[in-house]
Amino acid sequence: MQLVEHGISSVVMKTLEDEVEGFFMLPMEEKMKYKVRPGDVEGYGTVIGSEDQKLDWGDRLFMKINPRSIRNPHLFPELPSSLRYVCIYIYIYIYIFIFIYLKAVF
Repeated sequence: MQLVEHGISSVVMKTLEDEVEGFFMLPMEEKMKYKVRPGDVEGYGTVIGSEDQKLDWGDRLFMKINPRSIRNPHLFPELPSSLRYVCIYIYIYIYIFIFIYLKAVF
């Protein structure tokens, strides 16, 4: 699903894009601080589901940021602050958008 015309400014979206790109441009040693840990799916890298899985190269960073109680402590709080701030800003904006939408519908 893709949400369009959500009202998040193009400047904020471009900032997010730049911050994520900046993360992937970090040296490998720095990115590996966020690596997927055994038995987990969150973090930087590839999750291998089984030994028979065909591997395809692709960098990925996956983490849950909401609710705060399920944030992985070795991931989100440790991200570069500029990336963390833009993620929080967008999360708050989306939360408000959904609240207003649901209030209008119900």
